Amino acid sequence: MKKMVVPIIASVFLSVAIGVAAKESKNETDIARILEAKGVRLEKKIILSKEERSSREKGLKGKPTGSVGQGKKAPAPGATGVLGQPLPLGAQKYAVVIGLSNYIGTVNDLCTNKTADTYPTNLCEDGDAKSMESALISEFGYDPANISRFSDADAKISDIKLAVDDIIARANPGDEVVFFFSGHSATSSGNIDDDKESIDEGAVLYDGTVIWDGNLRSWFSGLRTSRAVFIFDTCKAGGMNDLQMEGRVLALSSAENQYSYTYYLGGEDGQVGEGMFTHYFVNGGMREGLADGYNALGLKDYAVAVEEALVYSKNFVSQMTNGNQVPALNDKFTNDLLLGN
Repeated sequence: MKKMVVPIIASVFLSVAIGVAAKESKNETDIARILEAKGVRLEKKIILSKEERSSREKGLKGKPTGSVGQGKKAPAPGATGVLGQPLPLGAQKYAVVIGLSNYIGTVNDLCTNKTADTYPTNLCEDGDAKSMESALISEFGYDPANISRFSDADAKISDIKLAVDDIIARANPGDEVVFFFSGHSATSSGNIDDDKESIDEGAVLYDGTVIWDGNLRSWFSGLRTSRAVFIFDTCKAGGMNDLQMEGRVLALSSAENQYSYTYYLGGEDGQVGEGMFTHYFVNGGMREGLADGYNALGLKDYAVAVEEALVYSKNFVSQMTNGNQVPALNDKFTNDLLLGN
């Protein structure tokens, strides 16, 4: 009998150990817990159900009330209807495009029915970064070789930083730069990026690493061109204003105190993950050209400036979320910026 005791005890110990390890493993793959341990709060996008989306779309109104199309100025800040300084002849265009629907673990993913990390990635993949990349290439003449795209598990801070560093080294005065991020965000009251803000905001990557707005300000501090666009489809996006500077346009999916919504979840009806803001700002506004004419003059020129896309998205996103998400524009570029032109 004594010979059986050790194996039994060992078996019990092993079972307990496995259970503990599994519990710890689960905790480690919950980025909310990872962030909480650092005094950081995960700000997760709000999921709009298919039924809610369908119902709200039926009541959408086309033009922003009292603005374009009625001989009145669009709400400031907005699109002037006058294009600003064009790109110089021979200028280069660079972009870093990042999007996440799939995060480590399962509880923070923007997709349907995911139960494990082995869930097919094509059913839980980001679509926002792909849409932005497609718009830059097809609508604004960007060379694919000058676009660095990072999605889901491939969105690692070290690789993103290298891509930004490469742009800083290559971009000359007069060139154009775009930085796009879609995914969850984070906030901290601990002055985590050593700036003067009481609340810091940042973009959350696959493993829970955060790129803080102060980090981005530092990364792009050496940028030699004053023609840059920063686009964020995140919760509390309005707080990413550390990046503001003359010549820059910040297109922000929500105010600093607001959450952002999803449009499609990954895997829903065969769709990839899509943010509400990106759906209207990029896909509807830019790729389909529906934002053309959303300016103070109501003029259509068969091209969509960044500011027009923002006014268009602001109109529809605010309606779709009952005013709970209102896109914002921080614009220090003179008149309207037409990407690639």
